[in-house]
Amino acid sequence: MHDHVLQELHQTGFDVHFDLCKPGDEGPRGEFGKQVAELEHPERNSVPRTAAVPLIPVPNPFDPAAVLTSVQKHVNQDLVAMKLVDPAFAFQLDRMLQAAIAAAKGGNTVALKSNLKDLRHMLKREHADVDAEDDDKDDGENDDQQKAKVRLIDKLAAKVLDFDFKYVEQRLSGKRED
Repeated sequence: MHDHVLQELHQTGFDVHFDLCKPGDEGPRGEFGKQVAELEHPERNSVPRTAAVPLIPVPNPFDPAAVLTSVQKHVNQDLVAMKLVDPAFAFQLDRMLQAAIAAAKGGNTVALKSNLKDLRHMLKREHADVDAEDDDKDDGENDDQQKAKVRLIDKLAAKVLDFDFKYVEQRLSGKRED
C-alpha cells in the first residue's frame, strides 16, 4: 500500500500494521515470518501427514497366502492404530482377507481372484478413484457432498491396499514377475 493510503487510514482511526516484506527486505517479519522460517528448515519443509507405508514382504517363490497374511496384519495392526481405517471397516476387510488366504492356501485360484476383486470393490466404494494412476490429484473430490461424506478408510491407505491386491492379482495372472 502507498504511504498516503496508510496515513489516511490511520487518521480515520484504523491502526494498520503490516508484518510482510517491503522492497529491499530479506523476508517476512513478525509471527508470519517465524512460521515461514520454521518451514524453511530442511527437516521441517513439509506438512506432517500420517502415511500408510506398505511393509509387505514378497517371498520368492511367490506365495499369495503369505503376502495376503502380511497385508492382513498391516491392516489390523498398523492402519487401525494410525486411525487410517475405521475398526468396523477393518473387520470387514479382515473377513474378506481370511477368505482370500484360505483360497490361496487351498490352491483355489478362481476363488482367490474373486476375493481380491471383492476387496478392491470394497475400497472403490469408499474412494471411487482409488485405482486411478494420477497421483497428482490425490484429493480430487471437488464436490462438497463428497467432501462431507464420512470415509471409513483414508484415501492414501485405500490406494496402498488397492496396490497390494492388484499386485497379487497380477502375479496370479502371470502379468508381473518381480
